[in-house]
Amino acid sequence: TPYNIERVDGQNVRFSGNIDPVSLLIIDNEPQIVERNGDFEIVIPLVDNTPIQAIVVTPLGRQQSYAIAVPR
Repeated sequence: TPYNIERVDGQNVRFSGNIDPVSLLIIDNEPQIVERNGDFEIVIPLVDNTPIQAIVVTPLGRQQSYAIAVPR
């Protein structure tokens, strides 16, 4: 799953990338909108440099969890 993280300001980061468009993307326990081609772009508030918790769920229910470090 290719992705990019960039700081928007001192309190938020932009998390973008691409997943299989039929999969579900969950960030910090919230389902996210994914474009028809699988692209996503989400602005997430920073919480004390805590990693972003992301889960990708396939249509068959298989889950892959990620803890993505936020650059300083």
